[in-house]
Amino acid sequence: MNVRTLVLGGCLLLVLSPLASASVVIPLTLNGVDSGWDAVVTNESYTDVVIDAVGSDYVLIQIGKSFLSPSVDGVFAPHTILFQQRLGDGQAVSSIRIADEIIINRTGETWTDYHWQIVGCSAAFNISQTETSGFSTDPFTDQSWTAAGGTWDSNHADALDVSGGTVPTRSVYQPGMTAGTLFIDVDLSGAAGDFTLKQVPTPEPATMAILTAGGVLMGVRRNRRA
Repeated sequence: MNVRTLVLGGCLLLVLSPLASASVVIPLTLNGVDSGWDAVVTNESYTDVVIDAVGSDYVLIQIGKSFLSPSVDGVFAPHTILFQQRLGDGQAVSSIRIADEIIINRTGETWTDYHWQIVGCSAAFNISQTETSGFSTDPFTDQSWTAAGGTWDSNHADALDVSGGTVPTRSVYQPGMTAGTLFIDVDLSGAAGDFTLKQVPTPEPATMAILTAGGVLMGVRRNRRA
Protein backbone atom coordinates (compact mmCIF):
# COMPACT_ATOMS: atom_id res chain seq x y z
CA MET A 1 0.00 0.00 0.00
CA ASN A 2 1.26 3.46 -0.85
CA VAL A 3 1.04 5.51 2.35
CA ARG A 4 1.63 9.25 2.50
CA THR A 5 1.42 11.31 5.70
CA LEU A 6 0.50 15.00 5.63
CA VAL A 7 0.18 17.60 8.39
CA LEU A 8 -2.63 20.12 7.96
CA GLY A 9 -3.82 22.55 10.61
CA GLY A 10 -2.19 20.58 13.42
CA CYS A 11 -3.85 17.30 12.37
CA LEU A 12 -2.21 14.26 10.86
CA LEU A 13 -3.67 13.06 7.59
CA LEU A 14 -2.92 9.55 6.37
CA VAL A 15 -3.46 9.28 2.64
CA LEU A 16 -3.93 5.73 1.39
CA SER A 17 -3.75 5.27 -2.36
CA PRO A 18 -4.82 2.83 -3.51
CA LEU A 19 -6.22 0.27 -1.05
CA ALA A 20 -4.11 -2.87 -0.96
CA SER A 21 -5.57 -5.91 -2.64
CA ALA A 22 -5.64 -7.68 0.75
CA SER A 23 -7.93 -5.03 2.23
CA VAL A 24 -11.34 -6.11 3.49
CA VAL A 25 -14.28 -3.66 3.64
CA ILE A 26 -16.65 -4.28 6.56
CA PRO A 27 -19.95 -2.34 6.30
CA LEU A 28 -20.99 -1.08 9.72
CA THR A 29 -24.60 -2.19 9.42
CA LEU A 30 -26.79 -4.38 11.63
CA ASN A 31 -30.22 -5.87 10.93
CA GLY A 32 -30.75 -3.54 8.00
CA VAL A 33 -29.80 -0.40 9.95
CA ASP A 34 -26.90 1.41 8.26
CA SER A 35 -24.50 3.63 10.20
CA GLY A 36 -23.22 5.14 6.95
CA TRP A 37 -19.69 3.89 7.63
CA ASP A 38 -17.33 1.16 6.46
CA ALA A 39 -14.33 -0.20 8.35
CA VAL A 40 -11.42 -1.14 6.09
CA VAL A 41 -8.85 -3.58 7.46
CA THR A 42 -5.76 -4.72 5.58
CA ASN A 43 -5.88 -8.32 6.77
CA GLU A 44 -9.12 -9.75 8.18
CA SER A 45 -7.20 -12.70 9.65
CA TYR A 46 -5.36 -10.37 12.01
CA THR A 47 -7.91 -7.57 12.52
CA ASP A 48 -11.68 -7.87 12.57
CA VAL A 49 -14.61 -5.61 13.45
CA VAL A 50 -17.96 -6.80 14.84
CA ILE A 51 -21.04 -4.54 14.97
CA ASP A 52 -22.92 -4.63 18.29
CA ALA A 53 -25.53 -1.91 17.71
CA VAL A 54 -26.48 0.95 15.39
CA GLY A 55 -28.41 3.87 16.85
CA SER A 56 -29.71 7.10 15.39
CA ASP A 57 -26.42 8.89 16.07
CA TYR A 58 -23.88 6.15 16.85
CA VAL A 59 -22.49 2.75 15.94
CA LEU A 60 -21.13 0.42 18.64
CA ILE A 61 -18.41 -2.03 17.61
CA GLN A 62 -15.98 -4.61 18.95
CA ILE A 63 -12.46 -5.05 17.59
CA GLY A 64 -10.31 -8.18 17.54
CA LYS A 65 -6.69 -8.35 16.45
CA SER A 66 -3.48 -10.33 16.77
CA PHE A 67 -0.01 -8.82 16.87
CA LEU A 68 2.26 -11.51 15.40
CA SER A 69 5.56 -9.93 14.36
CA PRO A 70 8.36 -9.10 16.82
CA SER A 71 9.51 -5.52 17.18
CA VAL A 72 12.20 -4.04 14.96
CA ASP A 73 14.58 -1.73 16.85
CA GLY A 74 12.04 -1.56 19.68
CA VAL A 75 9.09 -0.65 17.47
CA PHE A 76 6.11 -2.83 16.52
CA ALA A 77 4.28 -2.41 13.23
CA PRO A 78 0.94 -0.71 14.06
CA HIS A 79 -2.48 -2.13 13.24
CA THR A 80 -4.78 0.31 11.45
CA ILE A 81 -8.47 0.51 10.64
CA LEU A 82 -9.62 3.01 8.04
CA PHE A 83 -13.13 4.32 8.74
CA GLN A 84 -14.72 5.50 5.50
CA GLN A 85 -17.89 7.61 5.40
CA ARG A 86 -20.12 5.94 2.82
CA LEU A 87 -23.40 7.87 3.22
CA GLY A 88 -24.04 11.61 3.26
CA ASP A 89 -23.71 13.80 6.34
CA GLY A 90 -27.43 13.60 7.08
CA GLN A 91 -27.38 9.79 7.06
CA ALA A 92 -24.03 8.88 8.62
CA VAL A 93 -23.75 8.67 12.42
CA SER A 94 -21.42 11.11 14.17
CA SER A 95 -20.22 8.80 16.95
CA ILE A 96 -18.23 5.58 16.61
CA ARG A 97 -17.97 3.73 19.91
CA ILE A 98 -15.67 0.84 20.76
CA ALA A 99 -17.30 -1.39 23.37
CA ASP A 100 -14.27 -3.62 23.88
CA GLU A 101 -11.35 -5.26 22.15
CA ILE A 102 -9.63 -8.63 22.17
CA ILE A 103 -5.95 -8.10 21.39
CA ILE A 104 -3.69 -11.16 21.27
CA ASN A 105 0.03 -10.77 21.98
CA ARG A 106 1.88 -13.31 19.85
CA THR A 107 4.99 -11.18 19.33
CA GLY A 108 7.26 -13.09 21.70
CA GLU A 109 7.73 -9.90 23.73
CA THR A 110 6.12 -8.43 26.84
CA TRP A 111 4.29 -5.12 26.33
CA THR A 112 4.78 -2.26 28.79
CA ASP A 113 2.23 0.16 27.31
CA TYR A 114 -0.35 0.52 24.56
CA HIS A 115 -1.39 3.38 22.28
CA TRP A 116 -4.49 4.45 20.33
CA GLN A 117 -4.14 7.28 17.79
CA ILE A 118 -6.60 8.91 15.42
CA VAL A 119 -5.05 10.03 12.14
CA GLY A 120 -7.16 12.63 10.39
CA CYS A 121 -8.72 15.93 11.44
CA SER A 122 -12.33 14.78 11.13
CA ALA A 123 -12.41 12.61 14.27
CA ALA A 124 -11.28 12.74 17.90
CA PHE A 125 -11.69 10.80 21.12
CA ASN A 126 -14.33 12.21 23.49
CA ILE A 127 -12.43 12.34 26.79
CA SER A 128 -15.29 13.03 29.21
CA GLN A 129 -17.63 10.39 27.77
CA THR A 130 -14.87 7.77 27.79
CA GLU A 131 -13.80 8.53 31.35
CA THR A 132 -17.38 8.77 32.65
CA SER A 133 -18.11 5.34 31.18
CA GLY A 134 -15.22 3.92 33.20
CA PHE A 135 -13.36 2.61 30.15
CA SER A 136 -11.11 -0.13 31.50
CA THR A 137 -7.53 -0.43 30.25
CA ASP A 138 -6.45 -3.09 32.79
CA PRO A 139 -3.76 -4.20 33.45
CA PHE A 140 -2.53 -0.73 32.48
CA THR A 141 -3.46 1.68 35.28
CA ASP A 142 -2.28 5.02 33.87
CA GLN A 143 -4.16 6.82 31.08
CA SER A 144 -2.83 9.87 29.24
CA TRP A 145 -4.60 11.90 26.54
CA THR A 146 -3.02 14.05 23.82
CA ALA A 147 -5.11 17.07 22.85
CA ALA A 148 -6.54 17.02 19.34
CA GLY A 149 -5.50 19.67 16.85
CA GLY A 150 -7.61 21.64 14.41
CA THR A 151 -10.95 22.96 15.62
CA TRP A 152 -11.54 20.41 18.40
CA ASP A 153 -12.06 21.68 21.96
CA SER A 154 -10.17 20.64 25.11
CA ASN A 155 -12.53 17.71 25.69
CA HIS A 156 -11.21 15.95 22.61
CA ALA A 157 -7.96 14.09 22.00
CA ASP A 158 -6.29 12.41 19.07
CA ALA A 159 -4.29 9.92 21.16
CA LEU A 160 -4.74 7.75 24.25
CA ASP A 161 -1.65 6.19 25.85
CA VAL A 162 -1.86 3.67 28.69
CA SER A 163 0.95 2.34 30.88
CA GLY A 164 1.63 1.09 34.40
CA GLY A 165 1.23 -2.61 33.65
CA THR A 166 2.40 -5.41 31.38
CA VAL A 167 0.91 -7.78 28.83
CA PRO A 168 3.07 -10.93 28.56
CA THR A 169 3.53 -12.70 25.28
CA ARG A 170 0.94 -15.40 24.53
CA SER A 171 -1.66 -13.52 26.56
CA VAL A 172 -4.72 -11.45 25.70
CA TYR A 173 -5.26 -7.73 26.33
CA GLN A 174 -8.95 -6.79 26.60
CA PRO A 175 -9.55 -3.04 26.98
CA GLY A 176 -13.17 -2.20 27.70
CA MET A 177 -14.06 -5.81 28.45
CA THR A 178 -14.84 -5.28 32.14
CA ALA A 179 -16.20 -1.74 31.92
CA GLY A 180 -16.70 1.33 29.76
CA THR A 181 -16.54 2.39 26.14
CA LEU A 182 -14.04 4.29 24.00
CA PHE A 183 -15.95 7.16 22.35
CA ILE A 184 -14.94 8.70 19.00
CA ASP A 185 -16.71 11.84 17.75
CA VAL A 186 -16.76 12.64 14.04
CA ASP A 187 -17.12 16.12 12.55
CA LEU A 188 -19.34 15.64 9.51
CA SER A 189 -19.27 19.28 8.48
CA GLY A 190 -16.13 18.92 6.38
CA ALA A 191 -15.61 17.51 2.91
CA ALA A 192 -15.02 13.96 4.13
CA GLY A 193 -15.27 12.26 7.50
CA ASP A 194 -12.72 9.53 6.76
CA PHE A 195 -10.10 8.85 9.43
CA THR A 196 -7.72 6.09 10.52
CA LEU A 197 -7.52 4.45 13.95
CA LYS A 198 -3.97 3.30 14.63
CA GLN A 199 -3.03 1.01 17.52
CA VAL A 200 0.40 -0.19 18.66
CA PRO A 201 2.00 -1.60 21.83
CA THR A 202 5.51 -0.95 23.15
CA PRO A 203 7.87 -3.83 24.00
CA GLU A 204 9.52 -4.25 27.37
CA PRO A 205 13.17 -3.13 27.12
CA ALA A 206 14.45 -6.24 28.93
CA THR A 207 12.62 -8.56 26.54
CA MET A 208 13.87 -6.61 23.55
CA ALA A 209 17.45 -6.78 24.87
CA ILE A 210 17.23 -10.57 25.25
CA LEU A 211 15.93 -10.98 21.70
CA THR A 212 18.62 -8.64 20.35
CA ALA A 213 21.34 -10.53 22.21
CA GLY A 214 20.01 -13.79 20.82
CA GLY A 215 20.17 -12.39 17.32
CA VAL A 216 23.76 -11.23 17.82
CA LEU A 217 24.74 -14.65 19.19
CA MET A 218 23.21 -16.39 16.18
CA GLY A 219 25.15 -14.05 13.92
CA VAL A 220 28.42 -14.88 15.70
CA ARG A 221 27.76 -18.60 15.38
CA ARG A 222 27.05 -18.25 11.67
CA ASN A 223 30.25 -16.26 11.16
CA ARG A 224 32.27 -18.94 12.94
CA ARG A 225 30.81 -21.61 10.69
CA ALA A 226 31.55 -19.62 7.56
